[in-house]
Amino acid sequence: VTFPEVPSGCTDATACNYDAEAEVNDGSCAYPGDACDDGDAMTINDAYTATCGCAGDAVVEGCTDAAACNYDAAANVDDGSCAQLDECGVCGGNGIPDGACGCDGNGPEEYYDCDGNCLNDTDADGVCDELEIAGCQDDAACNYNADATDNDNSCTYPDELYNCDGTCVNDINQNGLCDELEVFGCTSETADNYDPEALTDNGTCVWLDGLVESLSYEVYAEDGISGMTTYRLYANFASDDVEVTAVYGTEASPWQMVPSTSFYQDAVGTAFASGINPAFFAVVPSLEYDSWLAIGAAPGEDDQSNSVGMDAFTPAFEAGGALDVNTFLGGSLFLIPGASTQAVPVDGKVLLAQVTTDGLTDALVNIQLRDANDDTFEVAGLSLTFPQVEVTGAGCTDPAANNYDPGALLDDGTCEYPEPSYTGLTYDLIAEDQPEAGMRTFRVYANFSNPNDQLTAVFAQDGNPMSIASSTSFYQNAIGGAFASEINPFADMVDPDVVYDSWFTIGGENSDLNLSTVGTDVAAAAFETGDAFEVNNSLGASWFVLPDTEPLAFPDDNGQVLIAQLTTTGQVNLLVNLQYRAQNGENPQVLNESLVFPDIALGCTDEMACNYDAEAEADDGTCTYPADYYDCDGACLNDTDSDGVCDELEVPGCTDSDADNYNADATDDDGSCEFEGCTFPTACNYDPTANTDDGSCTFPETFYDCDGNCLQDDDGDGICNQLEVPGCTDTEAQNYDAAATDDDGSCEYPGCTNPDAENYDPDANVDDGSCIAGGCTYANATNYDSAASYDDGSCTFEGCTDEAASNYCPLALDDDGSCVYDVLGCTYAEAANYNAEATVDDGSCELVAEDNCPFDVDGNGLVGSGDLLEFLAAYSYPCPE
Repeated sequence: VTFPEVPSGCTDATACNYDAEAEVNDGSCAYPGDACDDGDAMTINDAYTATCGCAGDAVVEGCTDAAACNYDAAANVDDGSCAQLDECGVCGGNGIPDGACGCDGNGPEEYYDCDGNCLNDTDADGVCDELEIAGCQDDAACNYNADATDNDNSCTYPDELYNCDGTCVNDINQNGLCDELEVFGCTSETADNYDPEALTDNGTCVWLDGLVESLSYEVYAEDGISGMTTYRLYANFASDDVEVTAVYGTEASPWQMVPSTSFYQDAVGTAFASGINPAFFAVVPSLEYDSWLAIGAAPGEDDQSNSVGMDAFTPAFEAGGALDVNTFLGGSLFLIPGASTQAVPVDGKVLLAQVTTDGLTDALVNIQLRDANDDTFEVAGLSLTFPQVEVTGAGCTDPAANNYDPGALLDDGTCEYPEPSYTGLTYDLIAEDQPEAGMRTFRVYANFSNPNDQLTAVFAQDGNPMSIASSTSFYQNAIGGAFASEINPFADMVDPDVVYDSWFTIGGENSDLNLSTVGTDVAAAAFETGDAFEVNNSLGASWFVLPDTEPLAFPDDNGQVLIAQLTTTGQVNLLVNLQYRAQNGENPQVLNESLVFPDIALGCTDEMACNYDAEAEADDGTCTYPADYYDCDGACLNDTDSDGVCDELEVPGCTDSDADNYNADATDDDGSCEFEGCTFPTACNYDPTANTDDGSCTFPETFYDCDGNCLQDDDGDGICNQLEVPGCTDTEAQNYDAAATDDDGSCEYPGCTNPDAENYDPDANVDDGSCIAGGCTYANATNYDSAASYDDGSCTFEGCTDEAASNYCPLALDDDGSCVYDVLGCTYAEAANYNAEATVDDGSCELVAEDNCPFDVDGNGLVGSGDLLEFLAAYSYPCPE
């Protein structure tokens, strides 16, 4: 059958390709946005428009890969041009050129590849072979090379104990001798205790069985002379009952003072202290620091010293150089025995020299001295180098020594130790009739005189047994222990009677004690049943503490270390052996120490017992008893207060409510009341009602009473006699002493003390040479006064007192028989009337010729002193009529 063909196409009238003739929709309908072909090869993405026109996008060629470095967002057709960045960041570039290490085209550094690795590195140390530096790589070596990369085994090292520069690694006292090699001791060959093995002197040298000890020095002044120190050198003695009589030097025993630089010598100073007057210090301050020698006396003190032979040696010393008295005859500075108090030691020291220097001084001194018996000795070779290096170095490093120096780093062999001090065993009775009647509690102590010794063990050993036994038995509490270290410190809260338990110890009373035991188990078990503690075998036993671990092992304030508490009704027989650590480091043992106590007769000592023995002093366990608290007849043994309660049932204690230990439960006052306060009658706050000292006592200061008043103040000035300072208290006096509190009449008032002087000062007591006094000042006068300061015309002379005599002396008061009577006349031989008998020319001469020399009185042709004397002799005489 053939059907007619039906037209097909898009039957949707809204489609862009609607076919009105189509009867069957063939699914070809296209709408706006659907693809189409606009027939233009230069467009792409053709699509129907809203008006059903077909239009496409214009073709834009380029790189459409967004990951490419040349991506073109505008391109819609990839043209195959897409490129990538090379390693240098160039789009489509060729990267790093061959042979180059980077984009800049540079090659690697010499000897390295582009990664910085060596091309040649045989030892794989990261340093290229061509750049290696051979050398020593050990920084501990003397030739260490910080730049070296290859160790060439060339390292050199210092000798043991030394640095590379030859100095000591350890030299605390800076003496050039390594600490490890130091041997301290006395190095002076003349000393009693000279040690030939000693390399460094530690100042321990002694002479004359310790009478002479050593040299020492003190700093007198710093920068008295700029940059210099002034030192004073002393000889030291164990007793002040000696006298230094000389310091000397010879060829065999030189006397030397040698500076490492030079000594300061003042221009106006001297070699000896005796030649220096301290009064000049105010005028020449530098004089105080002059370098000089002495025996005891500093400038201005009682110095009676003399010297012999020293002129040959002091010039060099005075020039600032060394003093070296070293010749056969030598030289000496000496004293006549007993001449000077300064030659006797003060606090064990006698001054020998003062030196001022900016360096070290080596002193080598020889002295002569007299002892208390006036015997003379010579000690040579005392030496000292000073100043000594001030370092925290050498000293005694043993804490157990008396002179332990915690700052010392090097032990110099000077440690001093006390002697071991154990003095014996003692006991104290601390309780009676507790916890049962007749029982007594004792404490046993080891006693020491040195608080730094420590008890370390109580022991038994083969041949030295240990036994602690009672004539009856020991009280042992159920919660106690054989050793104090086994007892809980609060056990008495459970059973108060535990305080009477019997036990052994070293110092402590409970488990706070660090006590150890060995070999004691068997003996302790027997002891805990009340039997004796006995160890007598070859193994021995001990209770002990380790040294320096238990403070209670040291003696208490009474010098005691507790070793046992024993409660018994009998007598105790104790035999023990002790070991202790002495302060000097020794561990002495004290063997077979015994103690029996109390020293009493044995028997039944319980008055409550029916067989009480009044003669017995210790119970032997034989007592028999009635019912508790009653006598053998059934009556109360003790009912002192007749209150119907036996005394044993009473509660003893303090019943005074004002007492510090008042016991509200007490029924019987036992006299135990304690009233605390100051119990010392001499205390300022003494309380006569107190019976227990509470440490509150206060005492007056020395020399004063409790009110602050002097106990002795004779002059009533408020200053105690013992504190008075004698001296001049007058501020007007030239020797006024501001520190003086009592005027001792020593005030000095300068002035004229001559009562005959015009300016006599009756208040002056020290003549200052200012007196003004008249008198005869002519030395030839019979009453010449050397003290006169001006002539008052009072001079008297001896001579001729006869006015008729030719030699009459009008000043003479005493005729000395020298009168001469003159014959008047012409005495001029050339005169016409010359009289040869005349002794006095009376001016009557008649001259014949003219006198050409009128002043030639004596006619000798010269006008001289004789003419003047003639003239003066006639002066004031009347001419003849």
